[in-house]
Amino acid sequence: MKKRTLSQKKRIIHDLNAARKQTGLPGLEGGSRICLKCGRSFFSMGNWNRICESCSIIISKREESLETYHIGR
Repeated sequence: MKKRTLSQKKRIIHDLNAARKQTGLPGLEGGSRICLKCGRSFFSMGNWNRICESCSIIISKREESLETYHIGR
């Protein structure tokens, strides 16, 4: 997962909103939020995005390193 700059994030939101407008969906509103994991302020792509990119990368790397196994049959 690669970190994006603020201008890249704003461009993504702009492009997504153009596509959403054509399908009749409401636009996304990016803005500043507080990360639920580390407590720092970050630019969120939308109201579903509550964890900053730094913490997301750490979580992803941790999940990749976990071994999965099955219990029972």
